[in-house]
Amino acid sequence: MADLFDYVKWRGDLSFEQDPFNEIDALVFAQLSYLNFDGLMSSSFSERKSFSVLNSEFRRSVNFLERINMGLVINAKSPELLELVAASARYSSVSVCGYVSRMDEEKEMQFAALSFVLPGKHSCVVFRGTDDTILGWKEDFNISFMSPIPGQTEALAYLENAARELRGTLSVIGHSKGGCECVYAASQCSKSCRKRISDVYDFDGPGFSPDFFRTEGFLAIEPKLHTFYPQYSIVGMIFKHHSRFTIVKSTEFAVMQHDPVSWQICGKRFVTEPDFTNESKFFYSTFNTWMDNVTPDKREKFVNALFDVLNAPGAKTNTELSENKLQNSAKMLKAMAELDPETRESVRRILRVLVKVGLENFQLPGILDGKKS
Repeated sequence: MADLFDYVKWRGDLSFEQDPFNEIDALVFAQLSYLNFDGLMSSSFSERKSFSVLNSEFRRSVNFLERINMGLVINAKSPELLELVAASARYSSVSVCGYVSRMDEEKEMQFAALSFVLPGKHSCVVFRGTDDTILGWKEDFNISFMSPIPGQTEALAYLENAARELRGTLSVIGHSKGGCECVYAASQCSKSCRKRISDVYDFDGPGFSPDFFRTEGFLAIEPKLHTFYPQYSIVGMIFKHHSRFTIVKSTEFAVMQHDPVSWQICGKRFVTEPDFTNESKFFYSTFNTWMDNVTPDKREKFVNALFDVLNAPGAKTNTELSENKLQNSAKMLKAMAELDPETRESVRRILRVLVKVGLENFQLPGILDGKKS
C-alpha cells in the first residue's frame, strides 16, 4: 500500500503540466498546513517562497525542535513531507504565500491558513485543521450551537482576500476543522469569488446543521465538492455530513485513521472502502441523535461544561492532558462535582461515547463513574 510519501516519490518527477493537480496533491497541501511557519512567512500574498527555500529556513530556524513538536494529534513525520516535497520536481514550481496563524482564547478560535500558487494560473487556499490544542477541539463542538464559529468567519475573510490577490482558478482545501472551514468559506463567499473556485476538498471535516445543505451558497458549490472520510471516522461524524462522499482505506487503527498520512493511495487516487465501520456509524447516530433532541441553549451549556471539565487540570493541549492522568483526573472530578446533576450526566454520557469509539485520552480514573446512561 502507498501513502502520501510514496505518492510524492512516485509522481514527484511529473510536472503539473504533465499530470494536472489532483485529490492527492490537495491532501499533501492539507497536511503541510499543520506545520508551524510562524516567523518564516508573511501574511502577504505577494511575498512568496518556494518549497526549497521554506524547507531550508524551517530546518535552520533557531526553534526547530519546538517547530517539529507536533503533539499527539498531528503526524510527527509532517516535517519530513515538507523536505520530500521541497526536493521534488513536481512541486518546484509551486510558491507558498499568505500564511496566517491566530489563536484567540477569548473568541475560542484556533485558525491558520496559507496559499499555494501553481503554474498555469491556479492557486490552492488551504485551511489548517484542529491541532493539538484543547481550544481547537472546543471550537469544533461550538458548531453545535454557534453559526458561524469564529474560525469559519476568518476562513471566509481569508478566501475573499486570496481571491483579490491571486489570479486564475482556486481550489479550496482543508482537513479536519479546516475541511469544515473550506466548505463554509466556499459556499458563503461572493459570487465573483465562487465562480473562480474549481474544486472544494473536504478531508474528514466536521459537518453542519441539515439546513446548511439547503442554502443557496452550498447548492452552488455542491458539484465542485469532494468529501473524503476514512473508514473509521469520528471527527467527520460530528454533526450532519453531505450525502455524497468517498470512504478511504487507512492503515491506522480506530480514531487514528483521522491521520491523512495513513490514507492509502493507488496512482493518483485513494484506495476506497464500501462502508464506514460499525463504531463510526454508532458515533454518528448516537452523538447526532442526542444533539438533535437538545435545544441550542442546552447544547451551549453542555459544550461549555464538557470543556470546563477538560480544562480543569490547566492543560492547554491533548498531549498535556494525557500526562499525569491521576492528578488530572482529580481536578476534573472536582469540576464535575460542581455541575448540576443533569449536565454532569450529559458530560459523562458523551465521554463514555468518546471512549467507546477509541478516544482513550478521555479514559481518566473516576471520570466515567456514576449512574449509567
